[in-house]
Amino acid sequence: MQYTPSIYKLSNGLNVILDDFDIATTHVEINIHSGANDETTGTEFGITHFIEHMLSKGTRLHPDTNDITTNIAASIGASRNAGTTYDKLCLFGRVLAENLNKLLELFSEQLRDSLFDQHKIEIERGVILDEYRRKTMDNVSTFNIFSYEKLFGTHNLLGTPDTIKSFSREQLVYYFYKILSAQNMTICISGKIIDSEKTLQHLEQLFGWVPSFPVHHTQQKIIPIVAHNPKNNQANIQLRFAFENTIPTDLQHRPQTLAANRFSFLLGKKLYEILRNKLGLTYGVSTTHFGHTNVYANTINTSTSPQNIDTIIAAIARECATARMKPEISDDDVARLRMLMKLQFADIMESASKRCGKLLEHWHQYGTLYDLMGEMYINDQMTKSNIIDATKDFFTPPASILTQGPEISSDLQKIWNDNFITKGVHNV
Repeated sequence: MQYTPSIYKLSNGLNVILDDFDIATTHVEINIHSGANDETTGTEFGITHFIEHMLSKGTRLHPDTNDITTNIAASIGASRNAGTTYDKLCLFGRVLAENLNKLLELFSEQLRDSLFDQHKIEIERGVILDEYRRKTMDNVSTFNIFSYEKLFGTHNLLGTPDTIKSFSREQLVYYFYKILSAQNMTICISGKIIDSEKTLQHLEQLFGWVPSFPVHHTQQKIIPIVAHNPKNNQANIQLRFAFENTIPTDLQHRPQTLAANRFSFLLGKKLYEILRNKLGLTYGVSTTHFGHTNVYANTINTSTSPQNIDTIIAAIARECATARMKPEISDDDVARLRMLMKLQFADIMESASKRCGKLLEHWHQYGTLYDLMGEMYINDQMTKSNIIDATKDFFTPPASILTQGPEISSDLQKIWNDNFITKGVHNV
């Protein structure tokens, strides 16, 4: 399958990625690279997310909310939505390839001419407050928010009830146009592009108006911590170990990053075998990245009953110590991983939305196009030694231990320290 993405610049400097391949539809994503992390004062907390909602509540040409959210998209064979993360505000959608320009016109209209109608702001204020209440009732969402707050010193991207209630129309409009800059945006189009040259001309007409100026971004850092979020309505205790990534996030170190990802996967598999299949302490275990593009933690995630928390932390600590001192990685492990990664690469190759996501993430992080073929080559050439080398600094940063659920009386950090010992040295 074809993979030949290209990068272009509009006259205002806005970066556009075109990734043409032969399917029936086209995926579009427009990223504004400012998210909840960049809300620097308590009065701004949640404003990006509120703006996201208002971008779908009517424009000068289409003041009816239903036109933006449903009718126009349905009439051109499209689906569309918007989202906010800690790192970005985005518009995205999928459309029949022959109607790509019409979806782009809708997105341009949302960015340029959204009304921020006062009556609809008040309606949406109630909707977002309900969204906030629903999030606080969901234990998974609550634990993720708690983890972000403790590890990165950030806040709930929805804001607080007080800030949600406080935003005025003037604040929303001012903040939106403070972050809407060509220097702070990327557009990616992936899928069937019938005529790339005409698409670029259309993009210039639709987005060449976006002003270009520098936009400030808040630098993130991880704060090692042991913290508990009491939630007595939970039967289980959710548990997250977090180790700050120490591999430089540049292209030169990309092979080491990929090797560390393989080690993390194998560690999760080993912990699953011990904690579920041998000890019966938990239903599942996962290992993931947690955080942001350039600053993130490698995490171990699970849950267990309160009476098992000491045992499960000790077991995880001992296995991590073993993995650091004498990694048990076989050639068969590497061969199986290689095939699993080939499947993941196939998933990316066959999905316009996943290709778009990878291209945007890579461009924002490295300033280059995602080299899918290059990563497939690294995967094919990766050896057991490469993965073992990646374990050396994996556990070097202090372990953060985050929990949520019923109250805990044990000293979790002491349990970790007593069981995680490498050559007589504690990782505190």
